[in-house]
Amino acid sequence: MADEASEISETSAAPEAYMLYCYSCGHAWYPRDEKLPKRCPRCRSSRWDHPLKKETKCKFCGYEWRLTSINEKCPSCGQLQTISTRQRSLYCNQCDHTWIQRKDEIPKKCPLCRSSEWNKPKAHRLVCSRCGHVWKNQSSTPKKCPKCQSTLWNVPRPTLQCRRCGHKWTLKGRRRLEDVKICPKCKSTKWNEAPKVFLCKSCGKTHILKSNQKIVVCPYCKSDQQTCELKCHFCGYMWNADEEGGDMCPRCKTTITDDAALVSHTLDIWSSDNKILRYTSSNGFGFIYLWIGLEPVTTMYFHEACRKLNINAEKFIDAVGNHTMNDTFRELADYLYEHRDDYKQYIPYFKKRLNLSETDAKILSIHFIGMGPEAIAVKFNLPYDRVKESFDRIMDAFADSGIAVDDSVFTENPFDYY
Repeated sequence: MADEASEISETSAAPEAYMLYCYSCGHAWYPRDEKLPKRCPRCRSSRWDHPLKKETKCKFCGYEWRLTSINEKCPSCGQLQTISTRQRSLYCNQCDHTWIQRKDEIPKKCPLCRSSEWNKPKAHRLVCSRCGHVWKNQSSTPKKCPKCQSTLWNVPRPTLQCRRCGHKWTLKGRRRLEDVKICPKCKSTKWNEAPKVFLCKSCGKTHILKSNQKIVVCPYCKSDQQTCELKCHFCGYMWNADEEGGDMCPRCKTTITDDAALVSHTLDIWSSDNKILRYTSSNGFGFIYLWIGLEPVTTMYFHEACRKLNINAEKFIDAVGNHTMNDTFRELADYLYEHRDDYKQYIPYFKKRLNLSETDAKILSIHFIGMGPEAIAVKFNLPYDRVKESFDRIMDAFADSGIAVDDSVFTENPFDYY
């Protein structure tokens, strides 16, 4: 009996470390003194501290198995078997909510999702991609949605978003991504590509380039654009290629392509005092960064900025060169600064969902809103190689979790899929 009390003290977490447990009825209580009682105060069993040599029935879901320890959870519903007059933690299998139950009675519903099946194995539910109806699975693969009767209920119906104006729309019928030729709102044929931008170093005019177009002479002032001065499209550092080590940024070690100084990668939209609003393109996406000096503060997708301002890419870029929207760009910079820490709301979810460390979850969370690995390294003062290693671990975590990562299709609420 003394050995049993020692086992309870060593294996239980506070405050349960000082509780006694009856294997016969599941009652848990705090003893009045160090002396072990002769009987359970609830069922009066004199063998309260001896594990049963028969199967125990779970007090939550009814599953039966051989219970060997007070810290052993039910293999079916995952609940501890203690029934205490003090606080105890309960867990909903349907929505993952954990709460404190202050009564002895088994609750009828989860206080968060209101499911009456909170202590049963998680139900496998199906979602119709056509009407959004959710129902419990009655067969392996139903032929139709029980609500709208669609036979395409399990065929993905992706929502797309234009990278030029931010317009969102959903494909209908059996149309595929390859079938979409133009954005239905701005009519751009390059709706799925970030704009490549030219900025004349002489006259300051801006222009969106056509596919594979490279500019040596400015179409406005006819000035020669050949230069040995480079500007890093991630950290904004400027240097002379002939004097400071060629095409690698001396600050963040990003390699600059031949035409990066002239077109497509970076454009300062607005600046005031030490704040800079900067356009950057990478991997087919455009981004609006807010920098303070040489430090990246936060970012948002370019098409989201266009959507927020209700303009398309052409008007946005023209306004940069013509300085016609400086007040609007100032408001956008203020908005980004105000929401600079919004990415932190995703950290707890990614830690739990992907089993990431605090640092990896923080890196994924800020990348989730659009910040690239080079800028992340500068922002958090981390070696770039360490950030790359973090991304490798994150991708492994995605693979282990079974989550498919597809950046080619816009997702209205990614957490529905994560």
